Amino acid sequence: MALPAYGDFLEQRRPGTREGMASMGAPPCFEEVVASLVPIPGDQPGARPHWGVTFAVDDARALPSSAAGWSSPRSTRRGCG
Repeated sequence: MALPAYGDFLEQRRPGTREGMASMGAPPCFEEVVASLVPIPGDQPGARPHWGVTFAVDDARALPSSAAGWSSPRSTRRGCG
């Protein structure tokens, strides 16, 4: 779901948001996205619907060492980090 003008709001609050998104390879209007739906993969037929959060970090390899004590276990997404 996209929220028109949300990118304008983000750009006003943090100048360079659009440029940063583009430099990371984000598709056009990515900064307008506030929610998305992703189908459950075919290799997980028993998976129940669930929420997920996507975020970006400067150094994906350094993040796990700083996560000690967080409430969630570490996981690795294929193709990242």
